[in-house]
Amino acid sequence: MFNSEIAIDFGAKNIKISSVSKGIIINEPAYIAVNKTTRQVNATGREAYQMIGRAGNKTIVEAPFSGGRIKSFSEAEFVLNRYIKRISSGKMFLPAAAISIPFGVTETERIAATNVIENAGIRKIAYIYEPIAAAIGAGMDIESDKAFLVADIGASKSFAAIIHNGKISAYSETDIGGISMNNSIIKYIRKKYDTEIGFLSAEELKHTIGCAVPREKALYSHVKGKCLTTDLPKDNIVTSEDMEAAIKEDAAKIVSCILSVLSDTTASNVGDIASQGIFLTGGGSLLYGMDALVTSKSNIEVNTMPNAEDAVALGAAEAIKLWNKNKKLELFETY
Repeated sequence: MFNSEIAIDFGAKNIKISSVSKGIIINEPAYIAVNKTTRQVNATGREAYQMIGRAGNKTIVEAPFSGGRIKSFSEAEFVLNRYIKRISSGKMFLPAAAISIPFGVTETERIAATNVIENAGIRKIAYIYEPIAAAIGAGMDIESDKAFLVADIGASKSFAAIIHNGKISAYSETDIGGISMNNSIIKYIRKKYDTEIGFLSAEELKHTIGCAVPREKALYSHVKGKCLTTDLPKDNIVTSEDMEAAIKEDAAKIVSCILSVLSDTTASNVGDIASQGIFLTGGGSLLYGMDALVTSKSNIEVNTMPNAEDAVALGAAEAIKLWNKNKKLELFETY
């Protein structure tokens, strides 16, 4: 099939590259800042991400990946090639890589992705579906005859999948994730406090005082922005209750996504899932109270994985190890 030591997860926020022997070796924002007119690249990675909302009129900051799919081919190729050179000591090519892709990706999308990845310097590609990689990264026995449910809350999307005997038997996806939560916070602050705040400020609020259910003790944070009435700077004290209200609809849609796969499977599978719990991965799963919210709506205990943010990337690398031990495992599709 293929001989690879590297696995790649294209996140809407971060691109993650994991090594079979070393774990995560690249974890950086998958953003690129380009001149609007000339399309010349001004910055990539963390530097580009910090330019969101601050780049000025002549520069646009873009995320070339979204939900594991490629939005902007030339920018995606540029970003990927940058990181390939870093991990291959400046060489132009890597022999092979395992790439995580969304379940349900079309053949046209797969061909387009293959062209970009090959042009970026990877010579042989093996694809693994994100739910399978997330499940392996969460420590699941992929060959188990018992069904289990893995849900991933990412930056630009969330998905839930039931996996049984190494196959995805039910799947649901929503375009709600960390980015949409940030945008919901921006809208909420605009409406309640008559203040426009930036994307990065909203993300900071989400991380520091955000919650999917009420906190035992309310938290407070200052946030500065531009008053919409006066156009002057304005400082507001925002509460964790504000954050819960701001992202309430987003959190509800993620829960609905998870519940939909439970309604789309057999009673025996639901019984297996109830006994093992729901396995929650992705950076959004670390939001305070997200596990409690899912449990309250599903009546099933939730296991939030300690490596939640990296589960897909680590799982794709671990899948290489599993395949090397047992070549009969149908984990990958090669190109």
